[in-house]
Amino acid sequence: MSVRLPKIQQLTIFQAVASSRSINAAARSLGLPQSTLSRAVKELEETLNCQLFVRGGAGVTLTPAGMCFQRYASSIVKELHQAIEETACLSGKSQHTVSFAVPSCVSRSILNSAMTRLLRSVPQCRMNVEVVPFTTSLERVERGVLDFAIGYARENVSFAGFTVEPLMRCPCAVACAIGHSLEHATTLAELAHANWVLNEEFEIWQKEQPEALRLQPAYVVRSQGYFLTNQMVARNGFLALLSSVQIRRHRDHLTVIPLRGFHASTDYVLAYPKDRPRTALTERLIGYFHQEAAEYDWNAWEIEEGSPETPFRSQAHDMGA
Repeated sequence: MSVRLPKIQQLTIFQAVASSRSINAAARSLGLPQSTLSRAVKELEETLNCQLFVRGGAGVTLTPAGMCFQRYASSIVKELHQAIEETACLSGKSQHTVSFAVPSCVSRSILNSAMTRLLRSVPQCRMNVEVVPFTTSLERVERGVLDFAIGYARENVSFAGFTVEPLMRCPCAVACAIGHSLEHATTLAELAHANWVLNEEFEIWQKEQPEALRLQPAYVVRSQGYFLTNQMVARNGFLALLSSVQIRRHRDHLTVIPLRGFHASTDYVLAYPKDRPRTALTERLIGYFHQEAAEYDWNAWEIEEGSPETPFRSQAHDMGA
């Protein structure tokens, strides 16, 4: 027995009417006559053999059957638009841009691999990448400038209106320049009055670990910048809490202070709007980030021989010049 299926235009009109709760408003947004929308809704109800809307003086409201159907209709329309978009991109007839933001830890670890995977699967796509603080990138995602953002999972970051996916956990350690007078210290007490760079990793650790509050640095520099932090540690004798990624990329001039019983890490998440459909290419890139994060060795403090990672030796030498 064959089943009558709704037409795509009927689903689109249904979605518009359900969202605006008004046939007049939906007609204006779609640029169609009101009679066209009324006829499409009536034909859709006949096809489904049920009433989808209750008409009233204040507009229309969904019936229980209408609310049920809306969940499926939304998914169908979204998937169809994504299929058309990605098919056009794969055929070379269209180019789609994915815009996103990452922190420095990600930009120096899994970013290149995730982007390479996407470019290999969809050579025609374009990518806009920003390396900015998470609060800034979330604001840009909310405004529609970015498709998604990666950053620290912090208590003072509001994720209202976002879907948040855990991405990875990156260990951190206290680092100093090779040859620093405190490079062999084994307790935090020995570091209490040293000069410290207070970066985002430090702020997170300070909130989570009470022993961090006992530090009374002689001099403090606050920084969210990757290169400024490295410069202060490499050239000016400061200590800093750095990620494993940052330390191992600069092992020619940085060393981990071997503190007994010291454990610190930073959790990273990926966030995107709950109420804005994601394109197929955005979904694919998000999937690649998850794959790369799962495969990456975040606990390694040295770059292994033959690894695609390379230390920033020229930059280290420049900083020490």
